[in-house]
Amino acid sequence: MDSFEARGYAVIPGVLSNAECDHLKQALKAGTSGRAGSRHLMLNPAVLALANDDKLTTLARRTLSTSTAIPFRATLFNKTSKANWLIPWHQDTALPLTSHSDDPEWTSWSQKGGIWHAHAPEWALKQVVALRIHLDPSTSDNGPLRAIPGSHLSSVGRTSR
Repeated sequence: MDSFEARGYAVIPGVLSNAECDHLKQALKAGTSGRAGSRHLMLNPAVLALANDDKLTTLARRTLSTSTAIPFRATLFNKTSKANWLIPWHQDTALPLTSHSDDPEWTSWSQKGGIWHAHAPEWALKQVVALRIHLDPSTSDNGPLRAIPGSHLSSVGRTSR
């Protein structure tokens, strides 16, 4: 986790077994139908079970130095040569919320798939960590997430995605 604090990300291979990845791929197959991505996957029982798996919640708790970790969003990026999400460099700062609020700290309100999202204040963003799971081998040649080391320390370039 030392690298996470300095760089803003950490690569932790082998968290899930090949069998676990294969199981999840099978569970997701029906819901993707060739699209580049899907939101709201916490509704999928296999995704919900994985999100609450102790291996992942322990990683989140350790990273955030907290005693609790509550999974709240799961998105699938099914990147292929025929389907991809082309997204410019950005920092995710919009969080899903249970309801709209007039709190001035939360801005740029929108709805995505019927779920309220708002640009979160810095104190809230410091309580969130994204865990990205690659179900297939990821190399620099096949489109993995690219991160700018240290960019988490600055609000420059943040957009509400």
